[in-house]
Amino acid sequence: MELFPSSIRLHLVRRFSLYISKILLLSLGLLVMLGIFAPSGAQAHSQLIDSNPKPDEQLTKSPQVISLTFNGTIKSNDDSIKLFDSQGKQISNKATTKAKSSSHIELELDPLEPSIYVVNWSVVSPDSHPISGTFTFTVGNPVKEKSTVDTSIFKDIVLMSNKDIHSTQANLNRWILFSSTALSISISFLILLGIIKIPKNNMIKVSLIPILIAIFSSLASIFIQNAIIDNKSIIESISYSSFVDQIQYDFGIAATIRIIALIALFATQFNTLLYRFLSPIISLLIIATITFSGHSAYGQLSTLAIISSLIHLGATSIWFGGLGYSLVSIRLEELSFDYKKFSKLALALVLMTIFTGVFASWRQVGNINYAINSAFGRTLGYKIVLVMAVIVIAFFARRFLKNNDMTTTRKLIAVESILLLGVFALTSILVSQIPSKTSAQIPVSKKAISDSGIIEILVDPAKSGPTQLHVYVYDKKGLPLQIESKSLTNPPIQVTIQNNSKNIKPVNVAMRFQGLNHFSSVGFNVPFSGDWKLVVRIQVNDFDQLKDQFEVKFL
Repeated sequence: MELFPSSIRLHLVRRFSLYISKILLLSLGLLVMLGIFAPSGAQAHSQLIDSNPKPDEQLTKSPQVISLTFNGTIKSNDDSIKLFDSQGKQISNKATTKAKSSSHIELELDPLEPSIYVVNWSVVSPDSHPISGTFTFTVGNPVKEKSTVDTSIFKDIVLMSNKDIHSTQANLNRWILFSSTALSISISFLILLGIIKIPKNNMIKVSLIPILIAIFSSLASIFIQNAIIDNKSIIESISYSSFVDQIQYDFGIAATIRIIALIALFATQFNTLLYRFLSPIISLLIIATITFSGHSAYGQLSTLAIISSLIHLGATSIWFGGLGYSLVSIRLEELSFDYKKFSKLALALVLMTIFTGVFASWRQVGNINYAINSAFGRTLGYKIVLVMAVIVIAFFARRFLKNNDMTTTRKLIAVESILLLGVFALTSILVSQIPSKTSAQIPVSKKAISDSGIIEILVDPAKSGPTQLHVYVYDKKGLPLQIESKSLTNPPIQVTIQNNSKNIKPVNVAMRFQGLNHFSSVGFNVPFSGDWKLVVRIQVNDFDQLKDQFEVKFL
């Protein structure tokens, strides 16, 4: 299918390949310079900063509402706040969750009897990631049979057993989406540049399968997202109402636009003139739907990050699509593939992928300590290693192509394609993780339960340098335990911190008694990142003492 004269196509390839590396070097320098001097953008991952009732608070009477306040914009639905009794049964209220502002939600309550109650909340952060949490509060003096929360029930509510399953399903579906979308959109650019030639009557045969897979995986992502937010099974979430619920969020809107765009991309193939002019535009729109529902749309330098992400996804898609269709051309005689033209183009695409990837990594990771000590940073490291392996394979494939050894070239292209699928798999995992810079700002909370009582610590933030440590004490029933202290400045608590990997012996952490069951640190400073052990000893009264230890990773 000849869409452009060969002279124009050759000119496009030469120009694109010759100047793109120079432009990228200048652009990367500009992006980094702007990044140094530009102010921070909106918070991508909102965090709960206040609630009423507060976690583990003991109230003398039933609260009228449950209210939650976040440090950034969130989106909620009618079931964003759920209340359970001590036996794990959800309490039905006439009211539903209401958004009082972009960062504040409330649930009106009917009068509650004396007991322990469990609050489970789930909202969506600006970058479309579901965030959730659970805490308890007590009303009055509960009778004995209602004074504790059953462990198994509490685990179901707090840990949400479906969460890990949904996460795996989301990552797998995202991998399928990335791969099929790359194949769907790359073909229009490859045809435009004369790398692929397909007779008009065979065009649909080549493109139908990846477009259909991309459509179904986009639709599946909406239902999986709904299952994560509402803590339902995937089967329960496959409904029209679930679809309607999700299109109020950026994620659902982007997925819906992508489905429509993929259908439009397929429809244009029935008309050569439409496909010539519209397919590249539609392909860019499809890439944009992925970009605007991810990390790049929020946080520091969001405008530059969006542009960089569009280039990154576009270049990687054309690169992967070119490799895939070069292998398809071996068995599909009607598909003609120009390996030498693609080899020239691939060099520019690799450079675009590397430079935009460096910018994204710098923006989301921050520094080497955050990278080493965060799940996001480690996953990104694996991805970088895999990308380097792909580049090495591509280098040798290019050399064998110059020597006209097509058999070896095709084998190396097959290996390159498989490794790129691995890159897509790691990318799908990265999308679901909190960037290292953001995770460094998130507090870490841990509890230790013993026969004598419960110790809870809160480190805010859990990163090296100045930070704050809070310690709370509860009895076996989960009720705040009154500390018998006569001095606020010399509290009956001892906290030490040590790092065995660096042979750092236990060092005392100065603590202050804040009243009732609460202690906080004074001048707490963690000298470097890594795994630290906190040992807490509390003299509750003249006869009772609580002691436990906690492993905390500081970024």
